[in-house]
Amino acid sequence: MKQEEIKLYPTKDKTSIISYPTLKEVFDDTDGLKKRLLPILKIDGGEIKKKWKGIPFIFIAHTIREDQLEFRINKDNTYTDLNYIEDKIDNYSDFSKKRLNLSISPISHEEVKYSCLQEYDKNGLLQKESAYNYNPNKSIEFKYTCINSINLPSVRKEFFYLGNDFLDLINTEIEFNDLGFLKSYTRKIEKQSFHIKEKLTYLQENGVTLVTKENENSQNENIVNPFSIKITKNSQSYLIDSESENVEVKENELQEVIKEETLKHFLYHSRSKSFLSYQKIKKNDIVVEVENNIDNLPVVLNYSFNLDGFCRKYNLNYLILEDQKVEFQLTHEERILYTYTLYHNGDHIEVTKVDYKSNYTQDWKLPGSLSLQKAVVLTIFSYQFYEHDFEKERHFNTNSQPIFEYKYQRKDDLIIREKYDIRVKQTRKDGELYIGKPSWYQTENVPTDDEGNPLEFVGQLIHGDLFGTLYLFYDEEKRIVKQIFQCT
Repeated sequence: MKQEEIKLYPTKDKTSIISYPTLKEVFDDTDGLKKRLLPILKIDGGEIKKKWKGIPFIFIAHTIREDQLEFRINKDNTYTDLNYIEDKIDNYSDFSKKRLNLSISPISHEEVKYSCLQEYDKNGLLQKESAYNYNPNKSIEFKYTCINSINLPSVRKEFFYLGNDFLDLINTEIEFNDLGFLKSYTRKIEKQSFHIKEKLTYLQENGVTLVTKENENSQNENIVNPFSIKITKNSQSYLIDSESENVEVKENELQEVIKEETLKHFLYHSRSKSFLSYQKIKKNDIVVEVENNIDNLPVVLNYSFNLDGFCRKYNLNYLILEDQKVEFQLTHEERILYTYTLYHNGDHIEVTKVDYKSNYTQDWKLPGSLSLQKAVVLTIFSYQFYEHDFEKERHFNTNSQPIFEYKYQRKDDLIIREKYDIRVKQTRKDGELYIGKPSWYQTENVPTDDEGNPLEFVGQLIHGDLFGTLYLFYDEEKRIVKQIFQCT
């Protein structure tokens, strides 16, 4: 008989498999057993063999000084302890677990997370995508051109929140050939200088001065990490309580600390952080000019920094350009990055992407309703440019797993869609039970009955709270259970 693995998963449903049953649930007499025996798993024998249905098999932890235990199953299915165990389990309190019902099938659950807000025109063309990549401080806008009777995206504008407004900072210009196939795209940001102003407000209440940013106070949006410093004056010093630290400073150090904390917040926690992080703007890249009030405390901070800009062009070199199949290389500065193959079989489009350097291959499918021209654009840019069904509530992948959830509203000539990512996760397993035949950690040690006949193997338990493994054997005639302990 071959070995079979049964994985155990927590479930809210009532089952015939229970983790950590109590001593009173297991034994007819618990006197002297506390801290010496710890039931780990109780399973109805019918889960292992039909003939054992209704018989409780229980794996019981004990000290490593014992290598074999013996129990009798009574008519009421309680256990009688037939051992003399003197030693207690070390760290017994660490094993106090919540009682759980277990299932032999993984329990899946969905995690739904807000992704973005998409705006489509009446023709189903994506016009804008905000909160891009879960980021409320960035948005994308698109323009289209018509080539060979096909609407194709020609410009992508990336807006970042910087200072007090959204700025058009990164542009992508997209070119097509006469057939409507993507030919190249150029992503660029202009060389420019930025000057950002932040104003601080001071509010005194109950001996504590609260420092906040004026622009955050005036915004209607909820700020995820608002700026806040609490200053408490002592006789000779000031206590500073901020997001990043709690320090005690002297009066002549107060101005510099407030300036540093304000700049840190601007770089790492403000709504401007997305662009600053994307462009790798560091503290040393920013020139800070401070305007103080009559108490010599900063009230205005002027930030200045420069952006070198960039221009990166990517080309598509077509190796095959047929009615049902295209193959092309994506290159940058004459260096091959990836090779793509798209094959339209009618029902769907099969896409293969090969990394030129590592030879790593990815395969996926696109809807057969798309033309190869549109499929190439979707493959390169990964946006949902085209939509015709504004009634569907969910989008499924090729394995029929839900990956997106949608909610809709209409405004003028726009269809606004809230998009949510769906991630299907399985409950973490809570142990493994092996049946069929044991896998011995040490030498084979099958227990026998009084006549020397080997007992029937029930199962082998591997569990995170067990040092080693437990083997359970059963004498059906005398209703005796023998448990073997082994470790590596």
